[in-house]
Amino acid sequence: MIIIKLTKDNLDLLDAVAVIFNQYRIFYGKNSDLDAAKKFLHERITNKESQIFIAKDNKKIVGFMQLYQGFSSVGLRKICILNDLYIDENYRKIGIGKSLIREAKNSALRKNITKITLTTAKINKQAQKLYESEGYKKEEEFFVYNLELNQ
Repeated sequence: MIIIKLTKDNLDLLDAVAVIFNQYRIFYGKNSDLDAAKKFLHERITNKESQIFIAKDNKKIVGFMQLYQGFSSVGLRKICILNDLYIDENYRKIGIGKSLIREAKNSALRKNITKITLTTAKINKQAQKLYESEGYKKEEEFFVYNLELNQ
């Protein structure tokens, strides 16, 4: 298994990445839409709006992670948002998620980013255990609010 970054130079992998990204969206209750998934990922890469790392087992994409760069006004620093992380069900519990989040840390350090933040579902106990084992701390001080504008 190897971890590689999806870039403009290897967009031939986009179709396969879109399949697992679509599975991730289905996991979180969204309807399947492979074309929209592919378009979304293509835009993030071509507009340099995110970093996407993929886990490959031979030629099969078995996991992915997407990072966005942001800023902390209070902290006066760049932050990284680990927005998406998903591993194919058949490849879980063998260290792929751990490899991907360690790549997130290494990528952030290379860019002089001093904080990685993420959100996961309260019911996703497996992911929470993984994050905590890698030193992530659960936020207890702040509430998160969302305003959905267009669904």
